[in-house]
Amino acid sequence: MAASLPFRLVAATAVLLPSLAVHADPPRQLPPRDNSCEDRAFAETWLRFKMAVVQRNSEAVMAMLDPEVHLSFGGDMGRDAFIEMWRPSDKESELWRELEEIIYLGGAFDSEEGTSFAAPSLFADFGSDPNDDAFTQLLIKGRNVRLRAEPSLDASIIATASWEIVERVSDWQNEQWVQVLRSDGTKGWVAAEFLRSPIDYRIIFSKGPTGWKIAAFIAGD
Repeated sequence: MAASLPFRLVAATAVLLPSLAVHADPPRQLPPRDNSCEDRAFAETWLRFKMAVVQRNSEAVMAMLDPEVHLSFGGDMGRDAFIEMWRPSDKESELWRELEEIIYLGGAFDSEEGTSFAAPSLFADFGSDPNDDAFTQLLIKGRNVRLRAEPSLDASIIATASWEIVERVSDWQNEQWVQVLRSDGTKGWVAAEFLRSPIDYRIIFSKGPTGWKIAAFIAGD
C-alpha cells in the first residue's frame, strides 16, 4: 500500500494541473467592416465619396462638406478652413493619403438612429469593451503583420497578428517602429505603417435636411 502512495500523488497532480493552467485572453480583433448598405441613400453617398477619393476629385469632396464641418477640437470649422488646412486641389496633399487609408478601413453607423456614419469602422467599434483605452492602445492594421524582436527588418520574427488591438509599450522609435504588448503577454516591435490609433483621423457623415453631409474630419479626443 505504502509503495503506491507516490504514484497516487503523481496521478492526482496530473488531474489537477489542467485546471490550474493559466489561459491567456484571446486577442481582441477589430477588422474593418462596412454596413453602409443598411441605408440605401447613404450607400450611394459613400460610394460617390470613395470614388472621389480614388480620383482625388477635390470638387466632389468639397460638395459633400457640411458648411460647418468640424476640423479640430480647437474650433476650426467650415469649408474655407478645410481648404486652408488641407489644400484639396493639390493632388499631392496629405489629405488624399489620409482619406485613402480611411476608405480602406471601412466604416459603420455609430448611432442607433442610423443618422451618423463613421469611417474607419475602428472609430465606431472601439470603446465597446470596458478595457478599451484610446490613449494606450493601437490597432495592428492588416493580416499576419510581423512582430519583431528588435526595431529592425533584420530582427527575428517572434509572432504575427491580424487586426489586433495591442498595448503601446514604447514611444515611436525613429518614427518607424513601436513596441507593443499582445493580450497573451508577447512583446514585439511593429513597423509604424501597420499601426493606427483609435482616435486617428476619422470622417463623420451626418444625415440632415439636405441629405448626408461630411460633418467632421478630425483627429484626437
